[in-house]
Amino acid sequence: MEDPQLFQFDLPVFFADCDSSGQWKPATAFRVLGEAAGGHAEILGFGYQDSLADGLFWVLSRIKIYFLAYPRFGQTVTVCTWPKNLQQRLFFARDYEVLNESGERLLAATALWVIISSKTRRIQPPERMRLERLPFSGQAALDEQLTKLNLCETAEPLSLHRVGYSDIDLLGHANNTRYIEWICDSFPSEQFETQEVDAMQINFERELRTGDVVAINHASLEGGGRSYIQGINQDGNLRSFEAEIQWRARGA
Repeated sequence: MEDPQLFQFDLPVFFADCDSSGQWKPATAFRVLGEAAGGHAEILGFGYQDSLADGLFWVLSRIKIYFLAYPRFGQTVTVCTWPKNLQQRLFFARDYEVLNESGERLLAATALWVIISSKTRRIQPPERMRLERLPFSGQAALDEQLTKLNLCETAEPLSLHRVGYSDIDLLGHANNTRYIEWICDSFPSEQFETQEVDAMQINFERELRTGDVVAINHASLEGGGRSYIQGINQDGNLRSFEAEIQWRARGA
């Protein structure tokens, strides 16, 4: 009998999901893992429709992905995900792996999800969905705690983005994958010719709606090879997200 706590599927590496070098764009990885989480939630009985019937929905709070090797055009990868545990009586932790045809890990990731009231948009305790009933294995694809990132008050504004129609998802706010696209687009395209993302963590703090203008600010972190990015909603000057990227030489 298959383990209901493990959800996996095979996925071709599609043309549109790759950059000019033929490998997944970072945003593709975040999108695929998000879809895996949604698909598994449906099977477990707390997907979008079931949750909305109770006046609730899922929101991604924090996620970190290690790009051990990038899926490339022409490959078929296996995407795996499972519930890991409940943390701080608030977060639902879920881990992920992406494997190549030989079963070798290409990506390893961990994420923290929260439950939000559809009316108040406030965080709800996991007990609202009876998540404690799940037999968590505690198995970790990535054995790290997703904490707050190193705040950098000297981050410099690099670009502005106005949230538009194409950014918005079913929940009426900017989809988390779009944040990754904004972040990547805020770097010079020439940088991706010699470097690639080794690991990325993003923490989502406040949702963005249609018409919001977000400033994408950058800073280099001590030690080199790392970038700190924050998104500041120009309406109220409030931080909507923060992210940290660790870089490596392309193809290393």
